[in-house]
Amino acid sequence: MRYVIALKQNKKIAVFAALGLVAALAVTFVAVSRASHLDVNYSWINDNDVNCHPAGSVVNGGVWTAEIRNNGPEDIFIEKAAFHDPQAGCSATTHTLRQDVFSMSGETHYSVGETNRTTFTYNVGAFNCGRVQIDAAYRSATGSGDGFVFLGEMINYGVDCPSTIPPAETGRIRVINKEVNTNRDIFACWTLVRENPPQRWTDQCAVEHTYANFPFGRYTIEVQPGITHDFDHVDPVGWQNLGSGTPGGLIQWIVYWRPKAVTPPPPPPP
Repeated sequence: MRYVIALKQNKKIAVFAALGLVAALAVTFVAVSRASHLDVNYSWINDNDVNCHPAGSVVNGGVWTAEIRNNGPEDIFIEKAAFHDPQAGCSATTHTLRQDVFSMSGETHYSVGETNRTTFTYNVGAFNCGRVQIDAAYRSATGSGDGFVFLGEMINYGVDCPSTIPPAETGRIRVINKEVNTNRDIFACWTLVRENPPQRWTDQCAVEHTYANFPFGRYTIEVQPGITHDFDHVDPVGWQNLGSGTPGGLIQWIVYWRPKAVTPPPPPPP
């Protein structure tokens, strides 16, 4: 297996970075550039040099597999994101986050020195209009958020979508992660849940993220185990209603985390 060095030989990612993908996402999904202290190599098992795919000819039916080697100096984890835009084309977009149409399997946490594979699967049949951008990145497991986007693809359906949801029936949902007592920003993961009709948006990882243009309804969040911190509490607790009477059209949760307890070494033998 021949490895390629991230950024230097990955022309696909260079194209997406040049399109301004990173600047649009700010503090949410992707990193602006490769973290210089991370030494990560990867090789694509089934990819080609095409960035923008007609929906009828997506590589391997929408499945990408990467063999990844983490040379250190710290553990990394893999994350992914998908964005649907109602306008067809090949330009980078962050219009609407749709984590439900893009999944990953295999190894998602790589220890120092580990080599393994991660597979990313896009549901090509989820849409019949507009375009979808899918991305994947590796990040430092220290909680700093440092990392690099190593997969960037566009699926173009060739026709624009009709406008169906009036702005008056949508709002915003925000999740913020903080360290308890210090109020320091924490990089963490959660799942957004809608009550009716039931839907789950999984694998969202960020310091702070705002979901835009979400339909009215009842929502809650489920936090995922932290890497450097343990969950402490969330404010508010439970379900919130997003509707026409929601102040500012925004509901939000602040999730508080506490540093993981350090287990002291055993005392020396007498």
